[in-house]
Amino acid sequence: GRSLKDFVHQDDLEKLNEFITKVSDSDETHSISEIRLQRSDGTFRYFQLNASGIFEDDELIGFSGIARDITILIEKQKQIEYLSYHDYLTGFFNRHYLDFIMPTIDQKSNYPLAILSIDINDVKIVNDTYGHHSGDFYLKEVANKLRQSLPTNYLFRIGGDEYIAFVPNTTEEQLVEFCDNFNEAVRNISIESFKPSVAYGFEIRSSNEEDIFEDIKNADHNMYRNKRKIKKGLYR
Repeated sequence: GRSLKDFVHQDDLEKLNEFITKVSDSDETHSISEIRLQRSDGTFRYFQLNASGIFEDDELIGFSGIARDITILIEKQKQIEYLSYHDYLTGFFNRHYLDFIMPTIDQKSNYPLAILSIDINDVKIVNDTYGHHSGDFYLKEVANKLRQSLPTNYLFRIGGDEYIAFVPNTTEEQLVEFCDNFNEAVRNISIESFKPSVAYGFEIRSSNEEDIFEDIKNADHNMYRNKRKIKKGLYR
């Protein structure tokens, strides 16, 4: 017959071997969670294993135990963890995760680090005129265009209509090109007769001489200055 190892996911083999070593050393019951076992249809499920060694004359002759399918529990835990760090509408990270991940973002190896602050224009008008489903569509589409335009995973929704992005190893010239492509993509979003647009501002962080949140404030300031120009019809 086939052994248990034949059904274990390759990435879990080391964990299983450590578990088997523990069980083999005593007749106490040991437990291990989140071991993936393959089913007959080829898919993997998460299991919790409880096992103990069977000894005869102090010699290990086998194992006894039970396996409990905990896939639903693991998936729910992962969903809760995902939602605790992500915005449900856009899939971007949320403000809470920004505080957590900031030390990773603000590394010298990421300099020059482009900080891009974005405000989506006239979301309230879309909500009031076409309904909140159209407003949500607007927010999601802008997020999708931003994701497609920037070479980074550091994308955050920090307010109702405000996003912030961190683009490592990016110069001002490179960022302006990314933003031009992003702006063009946003203008092509179709919402009845409404013309989508965004305001943005940025700051390029090249050293850690001052707090990164000061650079974020500068990016925000530049964004609001750009937004005032847009309101006056002076598009950047």
